Amino acid sequence: MAQLNLEFYKGIDVYSDGDIENHIMDLVTRGVQLSDLPAEEVSYPVLYHLSKERENVLCWYPFRKGANVLEVGAGCGAITGALCRSAHSVTSVDLSLRRSRINYERNKQYSNLQIFVGNLNDMVFQEKFDYVVINGVLEYAISFTEGKHPYEEFLNNQLKYMKEDGRALIAIENRLGLKYFAGAPEDHTDTYYLGLNHYENNRSVRTFSKTELTDILKRCGLSYVKYYYPYPDYKFPNEIFTDETLFENGYGRDYYNYRENRLELFPEPGVAHDLNREGVTDVFANSFLVEAGWQEPKVDKQVLYAKVNSDRAERFQIVTTIEREKSTCTVYKRALTKAAREHLQNMSLQEQKQQMGEYTCLAGKWDGIGVRYRFLQGGNLDSFIAKDIHNRDAEAVKRRLKSLFEKGFVQEQELEEIYTPAFQEVFGPEKIEGVCKCVKPANIDLICGNIFVEGEKYKVIDGEWIFDFWIPKAFIIWRTLNELYCLHRELTDIAPKAEMFRKFDIRDMDIPVFECWNHYFTEEYVKANQMRFFSKEKQRLDLTEFMRKRQEDKRIGAALYVDYGDGFCEMNKLYQEQELTDGRFCLIYQLEDVEHIRALRWDPVEDRLCKCMAYQVTGEKKERLRPRNACLETEKWDEFDIPDSQYYVNIELIDGSAIVIEGVIMYISGSEALKNMVKGREKLQIAITELENDMIRLQNEQEQVKREVHELKQQRDEFAGKLQRVYETRGWKMLEKMRKCMNWVKGE
Repeated sequence: MAQLNLEFYKGIDVYSDGDIENHIMDLVTRGVQLSDLPAEEVSYPVLYHLSKERENVLCWYPFRKGANVLEVGAGCGAITGALCRSAHSVTSVDLSLRRSRINYERNKQYSNLQIFVGNLNDMVFQEKFDYVVINGVLEYAISFTEGKHPYEEFLNNQLKYMKEDGRALIAIENRLGLKYFAGAPEDHTDTYYLGLNHYENNRSVRTFSKTELTDILKRCGLSYVKYYYPYPDYKFPNEIFTDETLFENGYGRDYYNYRENRLELFPEPGVAHDLNREGVTDVFANSFLVEAGWQEPKVDKQVLYAKVNSDRAERFQIVTTIEREKSTCTVYKRALTKAAREHLQNMSLQEQKQQMGEYTCLAGKWDGIGVRYRFLQGGNLDSFIAKDIHNRDAEAVKRRLKSLFEKGFVQEQELEEIYTPAFQEVFGPEKIEGVCKCVKPANIDLICGNIFVEGEKYKVIDGEWIFDFWIPKAFIIWRTLNELYCLHRELTDIAPKAEMFRKFDIRDMDIPVFECWNHYFTEEYVKANQMRFFSKEKQRLDLTEFMRKRQEDKRIGAALYVDYGDGFCEMNKLYQEQELTDGRFCLIYQLEDVEHIRALRWDPVEDRLCKCMAYQVTGEKKERLRPRNACLETEKWDEFDIPDSQYYVNIELIDGSAIVIEGVIMYISGSEALKNMVKGREKLQIAITELENDMIRLQNEQEQVKREVHELKQQRDEFAGKLQRVYETRGWKMLEKMRKCMNWVKGE
């Protein structure tokens, strides 16, 4: 079991992604996989720390036998497991206790792992290491290393633990990566063009161009420097290129984007292919993986290229490498999991007996873990077709495909009942109508990149998907064509896809079924491309359209609608355009039949959101126009949240046969309008709250008045009662005295 060592931990976690790490710990503790979670619940930090794709940066690397590895900045253990499976012993170091505990929980099953928490500068190791792995750490050296040369200082502090013949493996982004030109924000700050602008006003992170990084390594005394190019980058790589394979192994395939704020100024794969033809791809690679040492290596075998298929079901997870030993190159397919060994062994058996027409399937030798093949020299069919497409030679493309399909599939039979349990396990329950030409055994992966021309024959590599049951020939051809159009989008411009399908007898009625088979094979059988569920759409930014709108922002095109008694209509519209100066305008509309005008409406802009302040000018007099549909009115602006702003115009101020309208206008974006709406809603909410408070106050005052009136009524009733009682007790005596007095007067 792994060991977690806190001897050098000082109680402070220096680096953290925040509370999301508690969520990650909970997922890891419960054994939850990314595939178990709904895609909408997987944030980028969770994907970044837990994706199996992270291991691809080194899971293929040929570590020397019995090697011990020092992993600097191990974080949550994204690649620690891969190192444990490849090396004799692994020592992982990280500043964060929380991250180290996540790492431990993920990889505690490895008895060759020790995790140290704390600053490496405070640690003492009795041994030196064959490899020092610095994966995504060097760029932060400026934030925690003092001195004039923080990157050299940082590397020297780490490399003092490396053996004399050891290797440093450093993964880092390229400051000049093509993706940054294409619209990706800088990986660490989410700021566009920050690296391209030399990290202006930033003192927390730095990445480097190839030349800059090489200079740093040389200043550290590392005389041996070899570059690998993880594609699309070192975080989520699918392929690893070297200088020997960068310009000939299809660099520049499209890839998934996992960031919300990724723009697309231009299609990155197309430009990558252009840079490849120009021989400068290494300068603009998105990431580097650098192997560096004090001295030249004494090894007989080198990996020139690696393709990692880890985004699949476990039984199909393999890595393919091109290796050079002395002067001989070979291709090696190795299982990444125990379950995948059976798949590779079966593939090797199928390749041995696969022979159809003038195709020969390249067979390899099974060694108990993987299969080794001889390396075929020369370009594959896809590279020839790519040149034809670049030259816009559609007929050449068709000729190559026609030759390809005619020379194969000679051992075919017309069948109807092909839907065996084995077939349905791989392709699902859908069926095509009628009899179809079928082949067996069938290699459904006859894509042009897998086909080499040797004289008059075709040599097919990568027989991973050869099946020993009948499969329609048209389906295999359809997959070949479909893959070709996916890889070369520009092919559609010179040869429409539907036209190509008809040329090679792909029936329209069969295509939906083929799509279902292909989907079932990919999604249900192989379970490939699961990472696509976490991908985000790139936001396309057309600079031509952007500049057109910028020009529109400098103009106003406003309409005055005249109502002669039948309402406003396009027939009675006066339109004026004018260049804006600091947003200011002065428009003059010449009117006809002024006496019969019933109403006027002025629309400052159509199909744009704006804020405006407009006046109707009559001689020396100016009257502010009253908006009909503004979402917010202030002293300075009338703001409109719909693309149809309108104003009332006072017909009583018409002077002569012209109306003059002047003012200021500013166009606003949808996001700004949304912010204004939120502000307006907040102001409205405040006003509503104030009104509610006033109503409560008035209600309280009303209740107080009611209570006072009630008290006065009570006092009145009490006084009336007292009068009644006085009258009842003393009033009759007064009357009697008055009567006697009257009688006395009369008698007198």
